[in-house]
Amino acid sequence: MKANKCGHEWIIKLTQQEEESDLDSALIQIIGDLLEVDNFAIYVNKNFQPPYPLLL
Repeated sequence: MKANKCGHEWIIKLTQQEEESDLDSALIQIIGDLLEVDNFAIYVNKNFQPPYPLLL
């Protein structure tokens, strides 16, 4: 999927994923498309806890 003006195809692809592994795969594909690269790495820390509570 190539870049477009609004990126709605990417948003649709991300939001329709039901499994975490499918979401990870879709995100990697979308980032690769945006950067127009085939080889990159992403580190995701799913156990991250900030030192202070987030203020919203």
